[in-house]
Amino acid sequence: MREWLKEALANYQFHIPTAAGSGWFIWIFIVCALLLLLWRNKDRIEKNTAGYLGVLLILVLNPFTVPIYNKIMYGDYWRTLWVLTVPVFIALCFTKLAFTIKMKPLRYLLVLALAFLIFKSGVFSYNEVNFAPAQNLYKVPQDVVEACDLIHENVEEPKLASPGEINFRVRQYDATILSESSRNNLGNDKLEALLNPEGTYDTEAIRKKALKCGCNCVVLRADKLTEEEPDGYRLIGTTGPANYHVYQLME
Repeated sequence: MREWLKEALANYQFHIPTAAGSGWFIWIFIVCALLLLLWRNKDRIEKNTAGYLGVLLILVLNPFTVPIYNKIMYGDYWRTLWVLTVPVFIALCFTKLAFTIKMKPLRYLLVLALAFLIFKSGVFSYNEVNFAPAQNLYKVPQDVVEACDLIHENVEEPKLASPGEINFRVRQYDATILSESSRNNLGNDKLEALLNPEGTYDTEAIRKKALKCGCNCVVLRADKLTEEEPDGYRLIGTTGPANYHVYQLME
């Protein structure tokens, strides 16, 4: 029980900041939700809002439900945060809080303080992650374009096994190349683990598993390979920017 509790809290602390910038915005929302739930003299709209918030706090923002959602959603618990109408609830709570103060100068100071809190809770969105020059007209990484072109030139009826960062982009550029897995290699946990190791590739295990799944080509990162052309692999080309190797698998 203690280990499960530690895991639940660790998952909760990990997903809230990574899914919501600094994470402050969600915590502000939780505080506002608790205030609205405990506030006396609520009108009809505020009562309905408080009831909805109570359900959300129990079902979504509950550290003990995070492991369940993670398992069901393949680690994408953060998508459940989309059901939270966070700005509306924060605005409602801040407005109610401001109007509890009768002295206008103090009310204005409180509004400025709350606005500054919201400002500090965000992250600067104009950055190289959100705004970067496209490498080509298709707006996918150039490695994907080059890998797909190499596969079509050298492999008949291709079915590809590749790391997650390549796999889901291939679908955007060329839907005729089949894949054993869906986006991010979901659906085949063993193949996913082999294609996304922390260290170097186990190329023999990848070849056997990929062939068993009906794949006839594979894309691998060059920096995780111990040899350029392992046994059972035919190197058909290398991509430029991130240096991926494209192989045809041999029986």
